[in-house]
Amino acid sequence: MRAVRAFWRWGPVAVYAAVLFHFSGSASLPGVLAGVWDKALHAGAYAGLALLVIRALHGGLGRFRPALAAAGALGAVAYGAFEELHQAFVPGRFASGGDLLADAVGAGLAVAAAGLLHRLMPSRREDAARRR
Repeated sequence: MRAVRAFWRWGPVAVYAAVLFHFSGSASLPGVLAGVWDKALHAGAYAGLALLVIRALHGGLGRFRPALAAAGALGAVAYGAFEELHQAFVPGRFASGGDLLADAVGAGLAVAAAGLLHRLMPSRREDAARRR
């Protein structure tokens, strides 16, 4: 049972990271993304990764600890640094500090969004009281 829970917590993170790895190894993006500003794509992509890592670290939705959220964001930025290093070896691609900065901005926005969602979501105690 524990392995199943771990799979549902970390499986989406692994799949998302694999998709990012795939795109970072491509010389060009799919047509629908080609016209979008590169830094916006990085910020959005790493906000998504950070949200998934934050969710996994918290054991699901409905919980929020700032230290765990910061750890999730740092994990996403570390993966972004790995991806930039990976791109340095891909023909037609290059590593960019600006892209890593955009990744960090996206991860920071994910922490803010997770904190806001936690404040807006009713607590589990409130849900249990309403059901009685």
